[in-house]
Amino acid sequence: MSLRQIKKAVVTGPTGAIGIALCNELASNGIEVVAVCREGSARADALPDHPMITKVFCDISRLESLKELVGRADAFFHLAWAHTIGDGRNDMGAQISNMQYTIDAVRVAKALCCSVFVGTGSQAEFGRVDGVITPDTPCFPENGYGIAKYSAGRMAKIECEKL
Repeated sequence: MSLRQIKKAVVTGPTGAIGIALCNELASNGIEVVAVCREGSARADALPDHPMITKVFCDISRLESLKELVGRADAFFHLAWAHTIGDGRNDMGAQISNMQYTIDAVRVAKALCCSVFVGTGSQAEFGRVDGVITPDTPCFPENGYGIAKYSAGRMAKIECEKL
């Protein structure tokens, strides 16, 4: 599916730098954006005021409720991830929850009739690398965050293929 075929997209984690840029890009291409913000997010106001962007407040642990809030969509961009800095990177319970939320996002995307699912990775999946990271760079994550990001990406791929 090309960008021109996408009419409506769901974006989790829309208030980070990448999320804001993605929402702007999609909206500027005439794509209706459903920006899924964490309930009580102080950064929700950082999203641009654009007629093609609608904020929806939904906790990542309750993504299944998006079916009622969104209806149908063509694409699902999953950027949401908690505990990305400091000690949170090795909070294994939180990182395991993040992996589950990624699989939940894949399943919700299917329920919304999305034919495109995009999840985001992290440099942390590669560990310490001298030089430029390329598609051929081996993954050797050194913390729970990197391990969880890598695992979630691999599991999401399998879940997408299954669905």
